[in-house]
Amino acid sequence: MPTVLPQELVDYILDFLHTSVPSLTSSSLVCHAWLPTTRYHLFRTPVLYQVSFGRSPKDNTAPFLHLLDSPLCTFRHTIQGCVLNIQRKTVLRRCVDALAKHATLTGTLLITHWLGDIDLTNDLQIPHKFSSIQSFVYSTLGDTWSGNLAQLIVSLPHLESLSIFTNIRKDMHGTLPIQGQQQQVVLPNLRKLRLRMSNPSELLHWMLLLPGYTPQIETLDIIVYNNISTGWGLVGALAPFLVANSNTLKCLSLKLQYNLDLQLHHGSEHKVIQSLDIGSLLNLRHLTLQTHDIDALCQTATSFLDGRPHALELLTLNLVPVISREWSYDETHTRARLREYLDQKYTSKVMLLHIHVLCPIHGHVPSDEDKFVKAQNLLVDILPVWENMGKLRVGTVQGEQWQTDSLEKINKTIWGCPTVPFTRVLTRIGTL
Repeated sequence: MPTVLPQELVDYILDFLHTSVPSLTSSSLVCHAWLPTTRYHLFRTPVLYQVSFGRSPKDNTAPFLHLLDSPLCTFRHTIQGCVLNIQRKTVLRRCVDALAKHATLTGTLLITHWLGDIDLTNDLQIPHKFSSIQSFVYSTLGDTWSGNLAQLIVSLPHLESLSIFTNIRKDMHGTLPIQGQQQQVVLPNLRKLRLRMSNPSELLHWMLLLPGYTPQIETLDIIVYNNISTGWGLVGALAPFLVANSNTLKCLSLKLQYNLDLQLHHGSEHKVIQSLDIGSLLNLRHLTLQTHDIDALCQTATSFLDGRPHALELLTLNLVPVISREWSYDETHTRARLREYLDQKYTSKVMLLHIHVLCPIHGHVPSDEDKFVKAQNLLVDILPVWENMGKLRVGTVQGEQWQTDSLEKINKTIWGCPTVPFTRVLTRIGTL
């Protein structure tokens, strides 16, 4: 291949390769420093994975590390973040060391792993090597928390966004200890908090009692995995956490996601919350609510709107009209309760109302199609007054909305796939 190629041909080849990291990193266009500056964005947040799913192992770390260490590499300075989906600790350490040597990460660092004994702070020295990152995403598919997770969180001074995704059933008491008296300020820039876990209450409680931390969250996005189909699950510490952030909170999303096999931890001091008062959030602009309990959903929304002095920009209600253990719709009850709470009411308190009906997919085609048809029927003339005023948007969401297995099955459809662009990955797990 000649050293000079027409720009149009280079762009065409790179556009063809950009969704496949192994193909891109092994391309001579990259390895021989022919990558044009217009394509540097392809390496702003590379996705590295080393995973073994049965007989289909996937590993793109070796060619990327070879490229990164090459004197011909021209895009090191463009790397802003990285996704590390690594099974082996030695490979993870090698990737961390190489990134720390050749790049200064200031964007998103996403670490997902199966290793229960991994120490991100003392062993991998994440806070020391990536002290400038602004967004940290921690996703574990194992059964135990990473050691010193609390120390890692408070050791990132520039952190603006924190996301924790896990299906661990164990308490976090040993992982998130209440620290001693601290004089220094911690997490001064933290504005976004996204949690996907069975019991977020412990983490929220820990943050409230963290010495040196002043709550200033602007975006709070929580999904609670629970085997309880009523109320709001284990969010006991959410109410005081919302009060602590009431002056700054602008976007709140609270979703209860049913998990049939998830057992509540016996002896836990946190109880399932049946009703939730969010009336103190006067600066809130966007509110998203989701639970199988239509009464809890509507009561929380209407009680919030009752005490609000000015209109909410966007209210999103995700309806899950399914009796989870029987997998059958109860659309009649859902429609009746929604109309009772909202029809001809609160139209002056909300600028735009989105109503989504979630349609779980279980692989049985006739049953799935029947649920989808019923979901569409549920939305027909559901709130006529809102619709006539042009303030209502409705739609259905098809997909696996709850999981009877562990998160590993879900993540297998996300990670380790070389044809999935990074932006689509982050959009699906909710970090964009």
